[in-house]
Amino acid sequence: MSVMPIKNETFNKVLNSLFFNYHWLIKDKMEQFKDYNKMKGLVETLRAAHHKSYQLRYKEELTQLQTIDYDSNTSFPNDTATLKALHAIRYNIGLPDGEFDFTFIDTAIKALTDKIIEELPEYKEALWG
Repeated sequence: MSVMPIKNETFNKVLNSLFFNYHWLIKDKMEQFKDYNKMKGLVETLRAAHHKSYQLRYKEELTQLQTIDYDSNTSFPNDTATLKALHAIRYNIGLPDGEFDFTFIDTAIKALTDKIIEELPEYKEALWG
């Protein structure tokens, strides 16, 4: 599996988009979704797993691992962009089985996917049952 470098800006936008736009959707699924700093810790875990995946695959450091300045004023422009970034991060974490817990990102992907589907006109117009 190849591992694409993902920019720190993407992780920053994921944090802010999830917390400020969607945390109400997913806060009941995980306690950490209720607190910005706890969610930032989860996003940092994703970022570290991504960097470790890159190191394992290519035997070299990503220079952007050292620091990240989280800016709460940046986010993705829409739900689809946020979902695509989550999918990219999820796909580019390639650690050995059992070495990483995907609960956070899988929960966020599921909640956001459900939201996008439920807002589709076709879904709203479809018969229930």
